[in-house]
Amino acid sequence: MVGGDGPLWGMSDDWDVMVKQLILVARSQGAMAIDGTKYYRRMKKCRDGWHFAKEQATIDILVEMIQDAVHASFACIPLGSLRDRPAAS
Repeated sequence: MVGGDGPLWGMSDDWDVMVKQLILVARSQGAMAIDGTKYYRRMKKCRDGWHFAKEQATIDILVEMIQDAVHASFACIPLGSLRDRPAAS
């Protein structure tokens, strides 16, 4: 997950351009990548504007985000997949 969107962090439109470029670079190398906005917008931030609050609702969203990432990785390359096994001789 890369960066979220600019308004979320009080950044200019340049932030969104950078995030989109990073996502495209990751995807071009075969890595799954998203901006994380779906999750970040639902989390409560601390007063500093950068960190998330240590509240149960925010922790629940973090857990959901990690679970979704794990599920996506197994959907992409299932555990025990033949893709990574050496060819039989």
